[in-house]
Amino acid sequence: MFRANCIESKQSIIEIHYYRYVVYKTFLEYLYTGRINLSSFEDLLDLLQLANEVCLKNLQINCTGTIKKTITVSNVIHFFNLINKMAEHYKEVTNRIIFFCFFLDFFLF
Repeated sequence: MFRANCIESKQSIIEIHYYRYVVYKTFLEYLYTGRINLSSFEDLLDLLQLANEVCLKNLQINCTGTIKKTITVSNVIHFFNLINKMAEHYKEVTNRIIFFCFFLDFFLF
């Protein structure tokens, strides 16, 4: 967005209205501290999408790692349904959820 030949790279003020306050706040905190303090899976996905839009590879990697750590038996189906609605950018997380579902199905049933 900022480095490419996009309109945003030529403007001094860039307005992005898509994300909730908590996602922007966490994004700015990450820029200063390098830490992600979100517990909501949906907020983590939004932060991952924002990181993708502004081309912050380290934030993308950290978001993906945090998302993978939050997958449990009780929330895997909810996560899978949310991820299934998302774009190709989240394929790694989707694969982790699919593996988790297969693992449970194979060993528990």
